[in-house]
Amino acid sequence: DCEHIIKELSGSSYALITFNNTSNIVMPFISDGNMIIDAIGSIKPKNSLYAKGSNLNVPIEDMEFILNNEEDENNKNEKILFFISDGEITSEDSSLQPYQKLKKYINTGAVLGYGSTNGGKMKADDSYYFKDSNGYMLDKTSSSYPKPLAISKINEVNLKKIGSDLGIDYVHMTEKNSLDRKLKEFRTKATNSEPTEEENYRDIYYIFAIMLLGVLGYEFVYIRRRVI
Repeated sequence: DCEHIIKELSGSSYALITFNNTSNIVMPFISDGNMIIDAIGSIKPKNSLYAKGSNLNVPIEDMEFILNNEEDENNKNEKILFFISDGEITSEDSSLQPYQKLKKYINTGAVLGYGSTNGGKMKADDSYYFKDSNGYMLDKTSSSYPKPLAISKINEVNLKKIGSDLGIDYVHMTEKNSLDRKLKEFRTKATNSEPTEEENYRDIYYIFAIMLLGVLGYEFVYIRRRVI
């Protein structure tokens, strides 16, 4: 889905922040979408020996730092935020902190929620110690033996609260069409916005390029007829 977003909104600048019980600025704003895709592909879950759960509060400061710096450099850009999570807080800090202070930095975006109320098993990579014979994560916090499977469940209450604080829509990602509708909305808004001098120049360039291709096509047909 991240790769799909980047391709659909090509020509933008992108930044990437990941979090579990800590937050990490993987990539500040860059215009190279392929670098972001590569960075996303390199993300690995934290080793189960050191993992302390997920905390939805930890990325707030990093998000403000990135958005505030971009605001200082160019406050004319449309800023779109995608917050992607199952909404669960599994660390010791179980209370969700407000995200409202970030609202002033963004123009639009979406909170993308993944998972179901019944929950699902989670695949573990080879470095995980707490996993069953099929490679699924075990719940190491359980006192029972053998350890039960760890189950990830969506928490839509948290996700909707984050969306409300940020002033953006919450989308339960049950189908790709849900995301495509939002991306179309963003593209339409960008197209209808007043173009800058640079954008006008680019538009004229494309018109002349099309005209040039038309002339070359005519020249090829004309010469071919003469040869025949």
